[in-house]
Amino acid sequence: MWLIARDLVLRTAQAGSQVHSESQQAPTTVLIPSWAFPAIGTTLVLFIVVTFVTSYPLDHVIPTLAIIESYTTSGTLFKASDEKIVDGDDDEDHNAPLIKAYGQGALNPLLINDERLLAHPRHITARLRTTISHLWTHAGIFSMIRGSYLALLYYLAVSAVPDMLSNRSFRNLILASVLRGTLAILFSPLNLCWTFIVIKAPSQQKRPLQQLFSHAISSFRKIFLPTLLRVAVQEATDVFSVFLLLTTGLYQYLTDPKLLLQTLRDPQQGTRFSLLCFAWSSAVLLVFYGIVIPSNVMLYRIYASLLPKRFDTIVPFDRSFGGKIASQAHDGSEVLGIRDALRTFDKASWIRVYKIYGKALAIYLAISMVYIIALAVEIGVAYHTMLEQARAVQVAQLTA
Repeated sequence: MWLIARDLVLRTAQAGSQVHSESQQAPTTVLIPSWAFPAIGTTLVLFIVVTFVTSYPLDHVIPTLAIIESYTTSGTLFKASDEKIVDGDDDEDHNAPLIKAYGQGALNPLLINDERLLAHPRHITARLRTTISHLWTHAGIFSMIRGSYLALLYYLAVSAVPDMLSNRSFRNLILASVLRGTLAILFSPLNLCWTFIVIKAPSQQKRPLQQLFSHAISSFRKIFLPTLLRVAVQEATDVFSVFLLLTTGLYQYLTDPKLLLQTLRDPQQGTRFSLLCFAWSSAVLLVFYGIVIPSNVMLYRIYASLLPKRFDTIVPFDRSFGGKIASQAHDGSEVLGIRDALRTFDKASWIRVYKIYGKALAIYLAISMVYIIALAVEIGVAYHTMLEQARAVQVAQLTA
């Protein structure tokens, strides 16, 4: 993102100089103001820092915790007078009708026949504020970037080379997607270990990273199929988004700032450009919310099922997944199936996860708008300064 912005700044300045020179029918050399690069560089650095601080927790940590947060199917029953009646699994037959009627993990206590309350606490990840507060309280202020070193290592291993190849042509984009998908499968134990680090609670165990990474490597065969499915969905979505850019003609505006400036100056072409951007964004968001998010839910619930029992989770977590995994297999030896990973995710949990992604999108848009406005002001002032310099040079040439 910031590399594209930097390149756009340089090309826009060059394009502005060329347009002014052509309009005056005389070649004029104009220098970019000396303050432009420090100002724009500061804006880019701030954008990078703010983007990382917000995007990593909102796009990775908090959604992963929301995906795995769940309560056991047994609740605690109370009378309206707060007198305890049934606790936990002491009377499973008595609890069963209530669980069947209202589902597991009710967000709020439910009054049953004005006498009994099915007590389940509100989910921690129901709100961003409560999630952040919970993480800070139980894991410290740096809990918001927990596992970031593994995420960076995973990105360098999987995406660094393919990203450099995908910027040249659509054919290279396809080859880069295949390469990225292959690397993602090969390095899936690293992603699994990242999941363990994100969802586990702080512990006093010695060398937990070494234990978890060893367990992740030994679980490669168990996660191969769900990882393959998720990688296929992710790469197909990326190719689809670029394909839409090419078919709608939006891609040429990203590579030709001069054409973009000319288009924005024309009201009709500017309106058409805005409509195309809106249509492209809507299609990409529809695919992301309809396919990519369910694939994330499937993958990380399967990954979480492999967490060894000796490690506690930082949010409530039903390791049995509603009875799909036997209690004696909670040591990470049994993996949750693909269908069960989706079927055991109830409606309230889907709504909670989609809300998190929606809030994250709103925050991204707000940050991007501030960044774009700041960058546009800096470019506009620099461009105006260049025009003044060009006029001064031309006046000097005419009077000489």
